[in-house]
Amino acid sequence: MHIEEVLKMECILCKNTTVAKLSDIKVKDLCKVYSAWLSYDMSEEFKDIQAISYVECCDCGLRFFFPVIAGSDRFYDSLSKKMGVNYYQHEKKEYEFAAGFIKEDDTVLDVGSGPGIFKKYVKGHYTGLDFNPLAIERATNESVRVLNESIEEHTEKNTSLYSVVTAFQLIEHVADPPKCLQACLEALRPGGLLIISVPSEESFVSLQENAVLNMPPHHVSRWSDRSLLSLEKLFNLTCVDLKHEKLERIHYESFIFLLSNITVRTLLGWDKGKMIDVSFRKKIVNVLSRFLKPLYRSVYRNNLLWPNGHSVTAVLRKR
Repeated sequence: MHIEEVLKMECILCKNTTVAKLSDIKVKDLCKVYSAWLSYDMSEEFKDIQAISYVECCDCGLRFFFPVIAGSDRFYDSLSKKMGVNYYQHEKKEYEFAAGFIKEDDTVLDVGSGPGIFKKYVKGHYTGLDFNPLAIERATNESVRVLNESIEEHTEKNTSLYSVVTAFQLIEHVADPPKCLQACLEALRPGGLLIISVPSEESFVSLQENAVLNMPPHHVSRWSDRSLLSLEKLFNLTCVDLKHEKLERIHYESFIFLLSNITVRTLLGWDKGKMIDVSFRKKIVNVLSRFLKPLYRSVYRNNLLWPNGHSVTAVLRKR
């Protein structure tokens, strides 16, 4: 992505004070895309903020949005009602991968657990943490232990209790990643494993236009392999493994549509669209892309040709 300028701004992860600005987003355009499918007044989330910068730390490589705007409880309640059970996937490759590092005698803390779907992959003791009342009710009905506590609150009473702490699709949502990660590590025994899964900035996900669920107030940051590996030095960890999942069936149509979009823009001689594009050009691209989708479906019919998918998972050992 093209660097527009270098700014003096503190990275929300490593606190380095030099970041590269990659793009600017008009809040009114972001709200317009959200409102197309979510019945919620997004202006409440952004208050009087008119524009958001998308930046990359020149040291750790973390990409994040500034000013930092994390979603309110009302936003997530509205999102949960809109998406229903689809907000929590029952089967994830990252769950299968993480389960390979968990033994029968492990004690597992799953931060941002939702209804505790990961429990069925855990052989030993499992505790989940989440704020979503519908998720907690569902977990309770299925006899899964999910507590309505933050990781900071939980750690105060359970320091060094767990041998494994997991955070699936969590840290990209939080406004203060170091605070969240430090609390996770305080709950972890020395030698224990911290398993983190995030959307990969090195996958097709980073190229999608109008992907509001990968932007504020849903996602605050975007993670590459470089930024995940920077956690070793920042938190005195050792990376045991770093695994990119292959494209999953649930994301297949999004991938095909992206390829079609890129091809149309190339054929028309138009530059790649902005992160948020509400122009008439975008509407033309979307219409024409429908004619190319069957072609790309035939090319990528064989899943052996599929690229890396949505998420990357890092397994880190506490020293």
